[in-house]
Amino acid sequence: MMNDENREKGARAETLFAQYLDGQGIPYYHIDQDRETYSDEFYKKHIRRPDYIIHTGKGLFHVDVKYRTKMNFGENGEKRFYLNIVDSHAGPYPGTRLRGGASGRGC
Repeated sequence: MMNDENREKGARAETLFAQYLDGQGIPYYHIDQDRETYSDEFYKKHIRRPDYIIHTGKGLFHVDVKYRTKMNFGENGEKRFYLNIVDSHAGPYPGTRLRGGASGRGC
């Protein structure tokens, strides 16, 4: 369960992402995450929905924005974000697939 502090950090990350997209002139839809806007069928089947659908010259992308803290990576203590395999793809959205990388790679 998400605590209030993490919920606020997640909301801030989504706001920063939207500001980035606006600054780059990338069109997007920000998807409402309220339970009332969520299909009962999706809810029962635990099907997630993206935070954003963005449109680029390469097509449409479903994006789930996450707040992450950088962690030490490697012997030199370089700071990187840790992404779990679950975090590195958009599934189970139709037409998406996992590309490259193994579980736990620093990014």
